Amino acid sequence: MQLKDFASESEQLNDEKRPPSGSAAEIKYEAYKSLDEDGKQFIDQLAYEISVIFYETGIDKAKEYMQESMQNSEHEWTLALWWKLGSKIRTAFKK
Repeated sequence: MQLKDFASESEQLNDEKRPPSGSAAEIKYEAYKSLDEDGKQFIDQLAYEISVIFYETGIDKAKEYMQESMQNSEHEWTLALWWKLGSKIRTAFKK
């Protein structure tokens, strides 16, 4: 996937579409929705930056950047970030 495809993948994460009740996705969705506007902007920007790094340099640099950016964050912020990252990036992080 190219960086230009990030926007279309990201758009698939419809913030208004609620995931199934009780699912792991719902927990991430609720974490994101609970943030104030500044928090959402931070997470949106960070998800974009991680995606750029991932598609340009690979998973190792993306992981490093995420860890540095989120090192002092509460778990809720990490969940919110996972809600905004595309599935290919989340899968690569798990490997």
